[in-house]
Amino acid sequence: MKKILAIQGSPKGSSGNTDVMLREFLKGAQSKGAETETVYLKKLNIKHCTGCFGCWVKTPGKCVIKDDMANLLEKVRQCDLLVLATPVYVYSMTSLMKAFMDRMLPLIEPHFVKEGDRYKHPSRYKRKYDTVLISNCGFPEMKQFDALRHNFRLREEMGHGVMVGELLMPAGVLLKVEGLKGFLEDHYQAFFRAGVEVVEKGRILPETEQITQNRFLTQRIFLQWPTAPGMKGWDGWI
Repeated sequence: MKKILAIQGSPKGSSGNTDVMLREFLKGAQSKGAETETVYLKKLNIKHCTGCFGCWVKTPGKCVIKDDMANLLEKVRQCDLLVLATPVYVYSMTSLMKAFMDRMLPLIEPHFVKEGDRYKHPSRYKRKYDTVLISNCGFPEMKQFDALRHNFRLREEMGHGVMVGELLMPAGVLLKVEGLKGFLEDHYQAFFRAGVEVVEKGRILPETEQITQNRFLTQRIFLQWPTAPGMKGWDGWI
């Protein structure tokens, strides 16, 4: 049974569009027997990393900051798949997600190793987990995800979990608009199918990823939002 830990980094918590995508993905994984847990970062006390390197030199493997991160790091260590779900905020991840990722420093060793032409820090623990990225943004084009994707690909190259899928949805800010549900049925099915695939096949298939990226509105309709009839505006969507 695959043990899936989902880290949800939206300040909107369970009320935003990021959680819509995440819930459908996890339903798919659960339908194939996966054990899942979702952690909402907005509910936790996770302070910012201060760069003191205490987790390397004073208390190796343990952060000197006393907050909720110690328990969360133990959950990360025990999972088979780490799902990182964040909307795009100013071309990258939310500050909640960035703080979480910065505080993962205790999981790696302080010394350097060289692999090919790249220097990196080795993992402190032998157990390895895979990673899935889930994200949506307000803009309708995929380019808005470039910085976020590059960050996660670099993270993979540096040894922090093999990326086994991306669920990225341009214009995902419209996921909860009641009048658009008919246009989004393929997207909802793809979110669910991605969860099935990651359990059965060990990764999300490229064709499933592509469905979540497909444009579902014409440019004319998109440009009318959020002032068009039936669309409520920005508040509460991302």
